[in-house]
Amino acid sequence: MRPPLLRAFLSMLPVLQARETLTQANATALGSGSLKRADAQRLRGRLERQAEPGTRSLTDAPAAMKQAVLQGLGIKFRAVKREEAAKP
Repeated sequence: MRPPLLRAFLSMLPVLQARETLTQANATALGSGSLKRADAQRLRGRLERQAEPGTRSLTDAPAAMKQAVLQGLGIKFRAVKREEAAKP
């Protein structure tokens, strides 16, 4: 390995280790339930985007998009207002 390339790898190693440590700490906090709901949702979204870049969660999509995707799969879909869903 050429010396400049080796120096670049060695200088980046502490940064990568710090990122891994932060990711592990965040995963522990997320799994333990010690985060506020909004923080946990934001962290989970970030981790999901890192795990599968270029994809979007269907739960974040507007109702019309959900309906189109589900109908394409042959699944019936109907949007329900919160008040209507809460009725027994």
